Amino acid sequence: MTVFWIVVVIAMIVIELLTAGNLVSIWFAIGAIAATAVAFFTDSVLIQVIIFALVSIVSLILIRPFTTRLLRGNVIATNADSLIGRKAILSEAIDEDKWGMIRLNGTEWSATTSDYSELPKGTRVEIIAIEGVKLIVREIKEN
Repeated sequence: MTVFWIVVVIAMIVIELLTAGNLVSIWFAIGAIAATAVAFFTDSVLIQVIIFALVSIVSLILIRPFTTRLLRGNVIATNADSLIGRKAILSEAIDEDKWGMIRLNGTEWSATTSDYSELPKGTRVEIIAIEGVKLIVREIKEN
C-alpha cells in the first residue's frame, strides 16, 4: 500500500501544478503523505483511508483560509468600490426582467437588487455591492 499512497501523492501534486494557484488537490496530497507514513506501521487499509480522509479534511479547514489570503495578495480598491454605501435615486425602475438605472457622478449605472425585487422609479436606494458593471442596491425604508 505504501507504493499506492506515493502514487497518490505524486498524482495530487501534478494536478495541483496543472491548476496553478487554485489549491485544488494539495489537501489530498497532504492526506496521502500522512497515509503513506501510517502504511509503514500498519497494513490496515481502513486505518490508512481514515487517516487520509481526516488529514485531508483537517488540512483543508485549517490551511485554506491562510493560503487563499496569501495567494490573493493585496486587493487594490478601485474608484467604483467607493460607490458602495452611497445613496442614490433610481432614474429607471427595476423590474422583474429589466435592470434599473442610477446616475452617479455623471455616469449612468445599471442597477438591480440582491433579491430580484422590483423597485419603482424615484426609489431611494443604497448601493451594497458591485457585480461586473451593475450596482446591487437595496431600498432605503423611510421611517
